[in-house]
Amino acid sequence: MLNISSSQSKPVTQAAHSRGKWPEHPFRGLNFFSTDDAPLFGERDEDLDACEEMLTKMRTRMLLLHGRSGTGKSSFIRAGLLPRLDQRNSVITLVANDSKTEATVIRCTADPVARIAIFLRVSGRRNEVFERILAADRQKLRQMLTVSSGEPRMVLAQRLVEALAMITPRLDRPLLLVIDQGEEVLALPDHGTDAREAFFWLLEELCWHTKIG
Repeated sequence: MLNISSSQSKPVTQAAHSRGKWPEHPFRGLNFFSTDDAPLFGERDEDLDACEEMLTKMRTRMLLLHGRSGTGKSSFIRAGLLPRLDQRNSVITLVANDSKTEATVIRCTADPVARIAIFLRVSGRRNEVFERILAADRQKLRQMLTVSSGEPRMVLAQRLVEALAMITPRLDRPLLLVIDQGEEVLALPDHGTDAREAFFWLLEELCWHTKIG
């Protein structure tokens, strides 16, 4: 676990200004920063170095970023960490559609396993991940990632683990999936499903499954 808390004020580094074009509307108010706001993001270089070092190691299965509300967790990920990883091409990230170039952050919601499966199924077709899969296996992979509304989420989670076990051994860099607002799985109504149990089972499996990596 890496605890991200408020840092002491210090000048924004020159590196922060060189990350991209200065945004047209630089005053974000209470909104979190996006990838487009990367030039505005600073004061987190040591934390970025630590996260990058962990995430670029193949043995890292999960990194939990936590802290109090308002300390900048979403901004840290979207405007700091993801642009840096993308610039250095050190991990494989996915985008949700052809019109976007920045890595997509998956919103947890009350049904995170379904969200992850849908994201992989849709985005994988437009990224290098599916290109690494043999053509004969691509249809099978898409079926494994298909979500049915009435299906137990534990069953879907098991298929998701199998799908990742098919994908990740073929990659030359770690595949990074970013799930934001993880507390939603506990805070939002689950409507009597097994979504919570399946999500935490999935996290445990991703940490220990020997065929993922």
